[in-house]
Amino acid sequence: MRNDRTTLLSRLRKKLGQTPGAYIRTRRLRLSMDLLEAGERNISEIAIAVGIPEPTNFSRFFRNNVGISPSQYRNDNAPDGRGDSSN
Repeated sequence: MRNDRTTLLSRLRKKLGQTPGAYIRTRRLRLSMDLLEAGERNISEIAIAVGIPEPTNFSRFFRNNVGISPSQYRNDNAPDGRGDSSN
């Protein structure tokens, strides 16, 4: 069983160019950025949509990877200039 798991992880890493965990984090991050830019959902809904059910954990994940909070990202990237940089 160990050999099968190791082989699978190795093949996935070769195909994806990164570990499966890193691939999943990258996909979650890209999706969350798209949803924040669209501005149609609140932070809690986006957290759930990307598979991180706790908004606090989502905010920490986002800040650690992007360098700013989800709210700040939304304000900086709002469509049609609807963002408010004062928050």
